[in-house]
Amino acid sequence: MEYERANYEIIEELLNDYDLSPRTRSFVLSLKTYDEKGQLSFKQISALNSIKMSYSESPATNSWTSKWDQKKRELVEICAKYYIANPPYYNDLAHRILTDSDFIPTENQYNRLTNNKYSVILLTEYNTKSKFAAGDTVFIRTPAARKLELQQLQHRPMVVLKLSAAPIINVAKGSKRHMVLPFDDDMPLLIEERYLKKNR
Repeated sequence: MEYERANYEIIEELLNDYDLSPRTRSFVLSLKTYDEKGQLSFKQISALNSIKMSYSESPATNSWTSKWDQKKRELVEICAKYYIANPPYYNDLAHRILTDSDFIPTENQYNRLTNNKYSVILLTEYNTKSKFAAGDTVFIRTPAARKLELQQLQHRPMVVLKLSAAPIINVAKGSKRHMVLPFDDDMPLLIEERYLKKNR
């Protein structure tokens, strides 16, 4: 009985005391339903405790907060936007970073988010100079035209309106998203740099 009561209290605490990401809130609410009908499974309890632990992590130390600056905030937000677009990893941490301007992740959280194999590629791409400039005329690359959503744009000239107009959501070379406008259209599009070539 105490075991079940502890799960109930954790669920209520998470739902009432924390700003959970929409995905996690939905999951915890589903656990609440299961808990009301009977005992949670071992895997469900493990997931519940994992969520609770992520929110109960010790606050950032003074030595770390003294190192916290705008550059670290910029890097962590770039990574957070990537993970929001590519759940489920780091979803709650990313949500807190993007919705609470006063939240400072711990040094451990910062390193996990910005220094894993995906985020290293992501940040390298972010810091790589674009091949284009605003005002350049571009076309869809021939291999990219095999992608269904880009087929209708093949051979249509477009002008680059804005570089890096939206967060990077793919870990790949040339994954910056630029805003372009086909010459015969009035609706701008977001297209990754790797799918574009400059007009020769």
